[in-house]
Amino acid sequence: MSQQNYIDKLRRALEADGGSLAFPFVRSAVIVPLLIRDGTVEIVFELRSRHLRRSPGEVGFPGGRIEAGENPWQAALRELEEELGVPGDQVEYLGQLPEQQRRRNELVVPFVAGIGSDAVLQPDGIEVEEVFTLPLDHLLGNEMRQARIVERHTLSEDFPLSYLPGGVWNRTESRTLYYLIYRDYLIWGLSANILRRLVQLIR
Repeated sequence: MSQQNYIDKLRRALEADGGSLAFPFVRSAVIVPLLIRDGTVEIVFELRSRHLRRSPGEVGFPGGRIEAGENPWQAALRELEEELGVPGDQVEYLGQLPEQQRRRNELVVPFVAGIGSDAVLQPDGIEVEEVFTLPLDHLLGNEMRQARIVERHTLSEDFPLSYLPGGVWNRTESRTLYYLIYRDYLIWGLSANILRRLVQLIR
């Protein structure tokens, strides 16, 4: 193949590719359920089952992967019903928060929804071990605490380090981590980031 043929083939491939991601994001959706009763608003949280492989025993919101044929809101509603037994006809759509990145290859679409006081919250016992609520007033009256996530990166032994200046490579990355302790529960990571955005919109 001539050099010009390589260029023509590359041009066609670039046009077809359209700049798509080499490693497409997995997309998930979650719902921040607001339980409205007796004139108060409470945020519903799940405590994930401790036997799960992913985030066992951690606090989060109902949600999961977006399946084929679903839009993000439909996926969030389905997960809410599967995990807590709340059917879609008891859910009032309030709006969508900005997408959040979880890990390096996952984008999460958060929604905020109201559920009535007659809704029965029933953990499925498989993914969800427990359900609890956090009064919105408590969230608004208590600032999130801050810590740091520190990641240290090195190269494996089979990398040709001898070609690098000094024969050594390592990198440390640090970023802010927000968290909130409520009773015996630790709310952090993605859930805390979503709560911070919610508070910013309310205040």
